[in-house]
Amino acid sequence: MEARGRTLEETRTEILRRAGRVNPFERVRREDVGEVLGRLSSLDPDPWGVEWGKIGARYESLGDEQEKRGERDEAGKSYYLAYEYYRIGRYPVPSSPEKMNCYKGALRNFQKAGKYLDPPVERVEIPFEGKKVVGYLQVPRGLRRPPVVMHWGGVDGWKEDARGQSEALHRL
Repeated sequence: MEARGRTLEETRTEILRRAGRVNPFERVRREDVGEVLGRLSSLDPDPWGVEWGKIGARYESLGDEQEKRGERDEAGKSYYLAYEYYRIGRYPVPSSPEKMNCYKGALRNFQKAGKYLDPPVERVEIPFEGKKVVGYLQVPRGLRRPPVVMHWGGVDGWKEDARGQSEALHRL
């Protein structure tokens, strides 16, 4: 017996069920998810990248405006939401042109949001075999020699997605 894939309507229902709770939708707004899903007319990945990218761009623009007004906390939140929507657009991997555009938007907004996190996120490059391995460093405030913890994701969980784990470690 051959397995049947989900229809567009079944996929929409499942995504709405996951919104605000389950990867990769755990840190997004349900009303935004509904808006995006309402514009989708197929399961083709490129239109999905376009639509998630539109909402990512909306929050990125909002963050830019808030940053110009000196609204640091609000800008950080908007950039992080932009990151999340672009991340969904590239999920699980940037396997098409529009998903690649979303990946670039996700990286850009992670960097923008990172400077507003506590502690801030610093992008680091580690030389390795003639290339560079990119990572992120968050040094806890008030510790002269903090312990070092390295963590990473997998196919559907990338290092930029590890904010929840990072926040938990900083609360220890």
